[in-house]
Amino acid sequence: MDAMEWQAGIIERAANTLAYWIETTPEDKLGWCPTADASSKTRCIKEQMQECIGLNRGVAAKLRGDGAAPSGDQPKAEDQSLLVREIASSGQELADAVRNTKPEDLGKEHDLGFGPFPAAFLIEIATGNMFYHGGQLNFIQTLYGDTEFRFPGPDYNPLKDA
Repeated sequence: MDAMEWQAGIIERAANTLAYWIETTPEDKLGWCPTADASSKTRCIKEQMQECIGLNRGVAAKLRGDGAAPSGDQPKAEDQSLLVREIASSGQELADAVRNTKPEDLGKEHDLGFGPFPAAFLIEIATGNMFYHGGQLNFIQTLYGDTEFRFPGPDYNPLKDA
């Protein structure tokens, strides 16, 4: 296995794990925002997952050479099953773009609208974004009283039956 395939696998697992955690969240809690100070910028699970979907698709487009700056301006997945499919498919799209990126292109710079960054950084930031928001999703689960540890098996893929 080469490094690009390894990274693509990490991306797929991160997206599929997010999909699993979305599935294990009661649908009425996907739009719930924890009570916080008025100056906080608290976001619900749906909003955070929309960010991940938009960033994954935007970075994939940049890597393919056909995209503007990544943004959260994506069609909104409002119901749970669509959100599960969209996070998993955006991860698959990004993983496929990584698989098709030549290692020598990892240093190629892409403009994100606030400065140029190398492709390797785009891949890193999109992957890290999914890990970060997975932790936030799990934290929101504990705030509404769900403290059960959940993690999908290695073969979990919400798209395989889609």
